[in-house]
Amino acid sequence: MRADDLVAIILPLAAFSIPIIAIMAKHQQRMATLIHGAGGGADARLSQRMDEVESQVASSRAEIQEIKQLLIQQTLAIDSMKGLPLGGPPDAPG
Repeated sequence: MRADDLVAIILPLAAFSIPIIAIMAKHQQRMATLIHGAGGGADARLSQRMDEVESQVASSRAEIQEIKQLLIQQTLAIDSMKGLPLGGPPDAPG
C-alpha cells in the first residue's frame, strides 16, 4: 500500500469524524444537563407540588379532628338524654 492510497483513506475518514465527534459531545453535554438537573426547574415544581399536598393533608387532618370533636359532643348529648322521659325534660319543682 502506497502513501497516496493511505492519505486517500484517512482524509475522508477525518472529514466525517469531526462532525460526528461534535454531535456526540453536544449530546453528552445535554444528557449530563438532564441527569444533573441544571436549572432545577423540575425540582422546583416537584417541591411546590409537595408543599401543596402537605398543606392539603394538614387541612384534612384539622377537619377530621373537628369532626371527631363534634361526634364526641353529640355522643355525650345523646347519652345525657337517655335518662330523660320521652315527654321532654322533667318539670321544675315548684
